[in-house]
Amino acid sequence: MRASGMAGIFYGAVTLRQLAMNGAGSTPALRITDGPRFPWRGAMLDCVRTCFV
Repeated sequence: MRASGMAGIFYGAVTLRQLAMNGAGSTPALRITDGPRFPWRGAMLDCVRTCFV
């Protein structure tokens, strides 16, 4: 298992656990390639609908 940080290792272990608990008693042979959907994260601030009294 390779990951760029501790969070990646954690989520990879969670995925392996879910695959192991499939009821068949074995984990299928596969390769999982996962990553963020977008290379950036953003936030939207909608100040038009905010009412300050």
